[in-house]
Amino acid sequence: MMRLALILLGAYVLFQIFQQNSVWLLLGAVFLLVVGFAFLVLRQSRLEKIRAYKRALLKVNENEVLVLESRQNMYADGAEYEDPKHAYVSDLDIFGPQSLFALINRCATKEGEGLLASWLLRPSKKEDIVARQCATKELAGKKEWIQQLQAKLLFNLGQKVNIKSFLTRYMRDDSLRFGSSFMRFYCEGCALHLPAGCRNFPLDVAVVEFSACSGRGSSVVDHGFGR
Repeated sequence: MMRLALILLGAYVLFQIFQQNSVWLLLGAVFLLVVGFAFLVLRQSRLEKIRAYKRALLKVNENEVLVLESRQNMYADGAEYEDPKHAYVSDLDIFGPQSLFALINRCATKEGEGLLASWLLRPSKKEDIVARQCATKELAGKKEWIQQLQAKLLFNLGQKVNIKSFLTRYMRDDSLRFGSSFMRFYCEGCALHLPAGCRNFPLDVAVVEFSACSGRGSSVVDHGFGR
């Protein structure tokens, strides 16, 4: 609406200036109109991003309420990882609807889901269990950060693209050398800003760790099962 008003106002102003036969004044008015229009476009883009983020944040919190009330989770339930021949998966309801995986999963990438499933499918070494519990303890004090992370990863929920493979192919593409160099620098820089305990596993698995610590799937934390 504001852009339409600016266009109409600009057309009127330009018409009036054109009547005065002043080239410099006309150029100045055109420049101001272009700058003003660009400002409005950028402002709208920024507001749309903020709105999308707020909606994602709302969806994340609504999902947590739904999990507490009915154990329904918008994240994958891990049914694809079910193995009838496994020693305990079927008996303990590790995967599938209303399962342990469905309760604690907050992974928005296939890599995160696969890693979480691997933790539940086989025993872990004591040092791995302790390290993951330390990461959980660190994340327990970062509730706002966890929610922001979940909201920003929500766009990828349900996607089948393997991000690791995609980035690997992207960085090795000779036709994108500038972009590849930038991405290498960017990825290394991002790692420096992550909590120390999160650097050894995918970001969305960090959300799983925190979810378990805050009471959703406490058996994973308390008994070190699959950790």
